[in-house]
Amino acid sequence: MGGHGGRESVVRAQPAPAEASARGEPLHGVTTTEAGGWFRAFVRIAGRRIRLGVWPTEAEAALAHDRAALALGADVPLNSPKEARRLGAATPEELRVLAAGRMRAIKWAERSPDEPYTGVRLLKSGRWEIRDAGGGRAVGTFATAREAAIARDRVLLWMGITDRLNEPDAARALGPLDPDEARRLSRLERRATATSRYFGVSFNEQAGHWIAVVRENWETMTIGHFATEEAAGLAHDRGARGLGRTGKDQLNFPRRRLTPSTLDEERERLRRSFKATCSSRYNGVNLARSIGSRKWQARYTLAHEQHELGSWRTERDAAVAYDRAALHFGAAPEDLNLPDLSIPLHAASPQHLREQAWAEFKQT
Repeated sequence: MGGHGGRESVVRAQPAPAEASARGEPLHGVTTTEAGGWFRAFVRIAGRRIRLGVWPTEAEAALAHDRAALALGADVPLNSPKEARRLGAATPEELRVLAAGRMRAIKWAERSPDEPYTGVRLLKSGRWEIRDAGGGRAVGTFATAREAAIARDRVLLWMGITDRLNEPDAARALGPLDPDEARRLSRLERRATATSRYFGVSFNEQAGHWIAVVRENWETMTIGHFATEEAAGLAHDRGARGLGRTGKDQLNFPRRRLTPSTLDEERERLRRSFKATCSSRYNGVNLARSIGSRKWQARYTLAHEQHELGSWRTERDAAVAYDRAALHFGAAPEDLNLPDLSIPLHAASPQHLREQAWAEFKQT
C-alpha cells in the first residue's frame, strides 16, 4: 500500500498554476470534460478548433494550448508564456500523445488495490476491460470481472504464456483464444446487452432520441441526438474515421464510403439539419408560442449544458442575447449570429441576460 500511495503522489504532482489563472483570468483553450474531473485542451487557428488531448490537470491543458500555439505560430493569447517557452513548442500530434501517456499513468496509479484479477480493470460504464500483454490496445470488455479474467487468460494461452493466469482451470478447459476472436466475442456480448446494434449508439428512453458518441483516449464525447438509430450510427462512423479508425471492429458501416469528420464538423452537420426544420434562422433561438408577446426564446449550450437566456420580443433580440452569452463563454466572433450588433454591447452572463429580458417584459 505504501508503494501505491507514493506512485500516486508522483503522478498527481501538478505543474505550477497557469499565470492567467493565478491572475484570476479565464484560461485560453481549456474546457472541462463532459464527465468532469479532466481537462480538454484545444487551440483555435483561423476559426478552426484543433484538439490537443485530455489532460489530468487544468495547468497542463493550459500549457498544451500555449505550446501548440507556439508550434503553429498562432497569434493568440498565452496562459503561461514563460513556462511554455521554457518547455518548447510542440505539435498537436505530439501533445495528444503526451496527453494519452499522462492519462494512462494516472489511471494506473489510481487503480484499486482490491481489483479481483490481474490485467482486468473496471470501466466507468460498469464493464470490465482487458488489454493485450503489453497493456496497450484494448482486447475487449465483458459484463463481469471473471468473464474478463478468463478471456484474458485464454489470450495469454494463445500467446504461449502459462504462468500468469487468473483462472487457469477454466481458461485451459475453454482453450486458447486469438485476440481478434476475443474482440469479436466481446463485441457480440456487448451488442446483445446494449440498447443499440451499433457501436457508439444508445437510446435515451426519456428523450426518445438515439445518442451517438465517439471515444478518444479516456474520454467519451457526445456527437448529438438523432431521430433514428441508423443516423446515429453513421454519425459515429464519420467521427471515428476522423480519428483514424478504419477497422471492421471499430465501424458500424465499414463498407460505406463515409467522409471522415471532426467532432465539431459532425456537430455542425447535426445543427444545420436541425435548423433546417427549426423556427429561427439564428443559433440558440427558437419560437416559444406559449409565452405570448415574449415569444423568442434564447439559450446557449456549452459542453452539453444548456444556459437559459430569457424570452425576447423579437427574433433579433434573442439572437443578440445568444451572442453576448457566447462572448461571455469565450466564443470567437465567427461563431456569433450578429457580430456587428453584439460585439459593441459586450459579453453578458446568462443571469444578467435573464434579468434584462425580465426587466424589459415588466416595462411592457
